[in-house]
Amino acid sequence: MVEVTDSSGPGAGDPVAEAEAAAGEYYRAAGVGDWAYTYENLDSETQALFTEEEWFQKNQWFADNGSVVYHIDSAESVGTDGELVVEVTLTLTYGDGSTSTRTTYFVQEDGTWQHRFGQEEYDLFMPELSYEEFVAAQ
Repeated sequence: MVEVTDSSGPGAGDPVAEAEAAAGEYYRAAGVGDWAYTYENLDSETQALFTEEEWFQKNQWFADNGSVVYHIDSAESVGTDGELVVEVTLTLTYGDGSTSTRTTYFVQEDGTWQHRFGQEEYDLFMPELSYEEFVAAQ
């Protein structure tokens, strides 16, 4: 189970607020196991690392092996060279009460905000491994 809490409301026309709202929708979809939505809302760079089937399998593995509540702590523009990139900082609270912080990114592609993996997500999802290798490594 994933729950998302967001400390601020979106502001129309503000790219950071729009990206933060997109992050909230993304993690809400993850919370209900809507892997199709999350896959469709990966940026092209991240999506190219996974087949849709592998994305579904790895996400379902995480969902089956623990609960987490995502809280969006902050969002700030970090784009360079004209690319709109918003860094989103999350606090994750696990079923046992422990917490961690994760940094991820949302980028604008074709007029919509898409999720781009940060290093922590690459480390978690291990895109270089097949699903079977991924499970064996857990």
